[in-house]
Amino acid sequence: AYEIHERLVGSEMCIRDRRYDELKLLKEAGEVVWFMLQPPFYFPSGKYVADFMVFWSDGNCTVEDVKGFRTPKFKADLKRMSVYYPMVEIKEL
Repeated sequence: AYEIHERLVGSEMCIRDRRYDELKLLKEAGEVVWFMLQPPFYFPSGKYVADFMVFWSDGNCTVEDVKGFRTPKFKADLKRMSVYYPMVEIKEL
């Protein structure tokens, strides 16, 4: 079941909800094979949780994160992602 984190407020929540609805429609249309909500990526000193991981019908995979603005924690997580998961590119929405 889809669940909204309480930490999201205002426009960030609306954008995330909208993207979830878009992904459902893209899945119905066959452009998306499946998508995962809140995929975790683990580091030795913690973890980063994105909003979506999308598996496209052309074989590509994208990791998406809804951001109202870049927080210091998000910036640090992006740096850690580039070290521990260099093959993963984060698409900010």
